[in-house]
Order: sequence, then structure tokens, then C-alpha cells
Amino acid sequence: MLRLSYPLAIVFVLAALAPMVHAQAPAPAVAPAPATGTVAPPVAPGAEGDAPPQVVTITGKKSTPTGESLPVFTAKKRMLRGSLAEKCQLDTPYSSTDDDMENYLEQLSEGPGEVELNEDGTPVMPNDPLRQKLSINSPMGDVSTMVDSSSVKGTGSSQALGPCGARDRRFAAGRGRILSKDKSFAEGLDAYSAKDYARAIEQFKIAYDKIGYPEAAAALGKIYLNGQGVPRDVAMGKSWLLKAIDEKFNPHRDRLRFDPKDPEGFNGRIEATLVMAKMSLYGIGARKDPAEACKWYARAAEFGYVPALNTLGLAAQSGVGGPKDAAKARAYFQEAAEAGYLPAQFNLAKMYYLGTQG
Repeated sequence: MLRLSYPLAIVFVLAALAPMVHAQAPAPAVAPAPATGTVAPPVAPGAEGDAPPQVVTITGKKSTPTGESLPVFTAKKRMLRGSLAEKCQLDTPYSSTDDDMENYLEQLSEGPGEVELNEDGTPVMPNDPLRQKLSINSPMGDVSTMVDSSSVKGTGSSQALGPCGARDRRFAAGRGRILSKDKSFAEGLDAYSAKDYARAIEQFKIAYDKIGYPEAAAALGKIYLNGQGVPRDVAMGKSWLLKAIDEKFNPHRDRLRFDPKDPEGFNGRIEATLVMAKMSLYGIGARKDPAEACKWYARAAEFGYVPALNTLGLAAQSGVGGPKDAAKARAYFQEAAEAGYLPAQFNLAKMYYLGTQG
């Protein structure tokens, strides 16, 4: 909560009264109770009535287009970006311009000639309504673009109509609408925060069964590993973690984008992978196996978790999980450093400074 000091509150009061008093001498102002909204200006050193410096605490949550909490919004966005129908693109509040580029890159990876380009090399935006993003409220388009299913071959059969067939569009729109309205994952998070683990387990299972959130599976894995509201069950915990990890992964759509402002950010799939790495490293539920832990860290790196590259560099540098390998350590550090991860940049600089880069 932000608080105004008394001096600034007086300034605001005088400013509000100025049009009313004009040239009249202002009456002595009485300082009101502190208000909220900004910070008092600094008092000159040595001035009479010096006050100690104020500490301002700003609280709040990052807003999202749908008004949902950031973990819920992020989880839904990931599920809507390709897992509902492979060839359909939904136009929802969870979409972004980055999705268009990722879909374009995915088409390029399918082989030459798959994407039509303009003279400047940019992709040609499709005019065919069945190649454009579809709305969950009108999957077949509006009246001006709607396809007459009675006149198009394949609409009512198993043949595809464009890259996203009629059945695909209806399926994707239906699933998308269910997901956008779903509250089970959010209610599971609320119950977990309130330490109502029985309800959290119930809601996370509903969220996974209905939508397939990796985040819900990862949360259930940790609950069973920690024995929160249920007897501790390592085998059950691992099974839920593996469900989160083994969800279908498309590197173009699902790989985490590294954000230097939030370098330790991760998603449910990565979180489950890191927990598996920790279990192998410390021998939770099985014997210690540093080599197996390094495999899990490598998997996390494949999923887009840049700090895992730094961890692998430290392991190669120290001989954890395998022989010491300075060249391999440098390669890991360099990849993470180029992505903008500061600890890796320091470790790489240190190797060159000491002449141990291999």
C-alpha cells in the first residue's frame, strides 16, 4: 500500500482549493489523514522538521487479458496453443502475435514449398477462411466467410477441408470454450494455498482429466511426494510427474521462452522435470544417481529452461555424473550466457580468466 506524507497531502489540498480562493489569503490548512497514491518529495538536508526516509511497498498482481491469475492464464494459453486440434488455430484472449510466427516456423520445418512468401520474404497471410484463426464462438466463420457445407466436398466426410477440417474446427472450438471457462485448476491453486489439500487434490485431478494441464499433474506429483493431506507416496508422486513430462511436446509451440527479467521462470512440464532431477541427485525414493540427474537437467534444457544449461556446465566442470570435461562445460555456459543468463556469463568469464576453458 502506498502512503503520502503529511507535507505532500497538504500540497494536494492547497492545489484543490486554489481556484476557489484566487487572490484571497489562504486559511491555515489542516493536514488530513495520510492518503494513498504516491510518495512524498524528499526534504532538504538540515531543514526544520526533517523526517526519516520513507519505505514504500507496492503490492499487486500482474494483470492478464482475461483477469485470471498469471499461473492460470499461462497454463490455459499453453493448452490452447496447439493441443486441441493439430491444424486449427484459435483466436482467443490467450493468443498472441508470437503464436503466428511460431506457426509459420512450424510450417517451414515441414519442408520446402509449404509456406508461400511475399517478395520481402514474409509469409503470405492466408485468405482462405479455413486457414485463418477461428473463433471458439463461430468455428465455421461469420456469415461473410462461412463455407456452405453442402457444396464443399469432404465437409461431411473424413476428407480434410483445408489444413483444418470442419470436424477439427468444431472439436477445437468446443474444447477451447470448455478450457476458457474452466475453473478447476484455479480452484485447485486456491485450495492448495489455503492448505486444503483434499480439495486441492480433487480439483487438480479434475483439471488434468478434463483439460490435461501439465501444471496440475506436477502439482499432484509434489503433493504425493511431500505427503500433504495424503500419506507420502513416492511411486504415486513420480507417476504424476511423468504424466506432466510426457505430455506431447512441440518445440515450436511448447518450448519455454527465456526471459532475462524472470530467469528462473518455468512451467509445469519443466517443474516436474526438475523435481525428477532432484530426486535422482539426492536419492529420493531410489539410490542417488547423479548421471540420471544430469539427464533430467538436459531434458529441462530441451524444454527451454536455460538455468539447466548452467547446472549442466557446473556438473561437467566438477565431474558430477560423468568425467570432468572443460570443453563441454564451456559449451553449456556459453549457450546459457548467450541466452542472457547472468550466472552462466559469470562462469564462462571465470573459465577464460583462469584459462580453464578447455
